Amino acid sequence: MIRVVATVNNISVIQYHNDGTQTKQTQPRVGDTVYFKIDETTIAVSTKSFTWGVVKGPGLIQQGFNFGGAVLDHITTGRKHASPELIQQRFTICKTCSLYKIRTEVPDQLKDIEEVGKCLHKKCGCYIHTLDQFPNKLAWESEQCPLKKW
Repeated sequence: MIRVVATVNNISVIQYHNDGTQTKQTQPRVGDTVYFKIDETTIAVSTKSFTWGVVKGPGLIQQGFNFGGAVLDHITTGRKHASPELIQQRFTICKTCSLYKIRTEVPDQLKDIEEVGKCLHKKCGCYIHTLDQFPNKLAWESEQCPLKKW
């Protein structure tokens, strides 16, 4: 069970287990958005307006702009690729994020990969996997996580 407790100055997100124990408490700053998962659904709680919303990720047009910017950065920085170890490290970090969602429907060129995810951040929206092939921003040395996790 997830309980959200709102006060005048902040919001607390507390995770309770069925046995009554508490395992996680977050005290974000006013104005932050808190992301957490319930099953496979990512929920956003804004500490500014105390509104709830299910995070669906950016729309197709925004994804195109995001990816276009990444392609431009990749080209202008010499099209350098990350090492397989760095790709795996980035993928591992992404999988722990509340904005990571496992994809069940993927493009044909990604069907043979064990796990393909998607970043639901509004400045990303990209497929996430471990292959060093297009499209995979994890494999481009110039890219970084929009939350600065890698």
